[in-house]
Amino acid sequence: MELIDKGKLLKSLVIKRTQYRRDGAVIHVGLLDRLIGEIESGAFDPPTPEVPKFNLGDKVKHKNRPECNDGTIYEFSSTGKTAYVQWLGRHLPGAGWKEGHLAKMLIPKEEPPC
Repeated sequence: MELIDKGKLLKSLVIKRTQYRRDGAVIHVGLLDRLIGEIESGAFDPPTPEVPKFNLGDKVKHKNRPECNDGTIYEFSSTGKTAYVQWLGRHLPGAGWKEGHLAKMLIPKEEPPC
């Protein structure tokens, strides 16, 4: 997926629309008006990534620290955005209560098939 700067694109289209309007190119102005409206409405915005759902007792791995052992979710914060994770056989400095911990730092542990 390619991402573009929405603000820069809109600014460029508005400049073109002004030039076409000045030159009397009514068809181009109408097309640009519709395109600008669609962009501003969010029609081309990238999809929001799906955040995994976690439950108490779920086994997890640390997204940024692959050397860490598996962990288990023991408690959630009142906001539900952070969790206290106990890492097996090792203390992970900085783990535990962090804003965005669930979405940014944890991934579900894949269980091997039976």
